[in-house]
Amino acid sequence: MNRQSNNRLSGIDTAWSVVRDAHAGSKTTAKEAQEELLLRYGGAIRRYLVAALRNEEMAHEVFQEFALRFVRGDFHSADPALGKFRDFVKRILSNMIVDYQRGLQREVAVRSLPDGAAMAENPRDDHLDRELVNSWREEVFARCWALLDEQERSGGNPVYTALCLRVENETARSEVLAVKLESCTGKHFSVGAFRVLLHRARTLFANLVIDDVVQSLATVSEEEVERELIELNLLGYCRNALRRRFGGGDAVDSPP
Repeated sequence: MNRQSNNRLSGIDTAWSVVRDAHAGSKTTAKEAQEELLLRYGGAIRRYLVAALRNEEMAHEVFQEFALRFVRGDFHSADPALGKFRDFVKRILSNMIVDYQRGLQREVAVRSLPDGAAMAENPRDDHLDRELVNSWREEVFARCWALLDEQERSGGNPVYTALCLRVENETARSEVLAVKLESCTGKHFSVGAFRVLLHRARTLFANLVIDDVVQSLATVSEEEVERELIELNLLGYCRNALRRRFGGGDAVDSPP
């Protein structure tokens, strides 16, 4: 890995470091870290709970309990040596689902389940693992698109708009998309300029994806990052950027 890549990777706060701050930092730092983690991963956690419990009301109850335990500091002993942050979250949620189900079983004789609810299947089933992976992937995409949009809104080149146009018009020629971009921005773009801008947008998006994935890992190496990208089905979007990040050769990335 070259020095520039090392500096870039070492400057990224991982979810594990934020977990540490959330439970061991000052009161202000801990609160900010807790909010950051819940905001960053809350969407994926909620969707996983809905899939596992098959009832939004029940999923909401478990999520609120998860948030309460996190803020209370119950996860202070979390060990990054045990693996990826997503696996850590899955273990906690699986145990909480089991505990919640046992509570329902104890109460089923005295009250009915919420409308439309049923006892959930084993939260360790493969299809639920896949649900968490898919939700995690969707959250990565959403954050990267939002960051690309933010960069454009802050006065940068219209990278977000250009990439959106390509995704929404997969078969359109660059000449057509250059005209559409001019219509959206009020600025003239030649076909060549559009292609350069699109290439830049794809590169930026790919690097954002890598940065996001790195934040969920305990160990940052090309092999670990690549393995996580494969598991999330994201490698095709940033293979070239990943190899360049770690000083490797070129490859062809797919558009988002």
